[in-house]
Amino acid sequence: MPVVYKAKQVATQHLLPMMSSTQSDNIYTLLNAGVRFFDIRPFYHVNTNSLRDYHGGYGPTVEETFNDIFNFVSLNKSEFVYISIINVLTKECEQCDTNP
Repeated sequence: MPVVYKAKQVATQHLLPMMSSTQSDNIYTLLNAGVRFFDIRPFYHVNTNSLRDYHGGYGPTVEETFNDIFNFVSLNKSEFVYISIINVLTKECEQCDTNP
């Protein structure tokens, strides 16, 4: 059983986030490349005690995301950034807390 547990741990911590990611760049890099719309789906990540973006696997913290956006618009005052924030996480998982 330890091998199965280890395989599950590697898959959920490393492979799933890579496979479910829609981009490999951070938010600031995406903004500099011209992206102006972000779909943020926050959830509470129990293991890191933080709000993280979730798209099938956990991404950056919500704080990192908003810091990148703030820094970008502070330097580019004529730019608009559109943000959609929705909670689509409806089932329990090992790493998230869905209870209010």
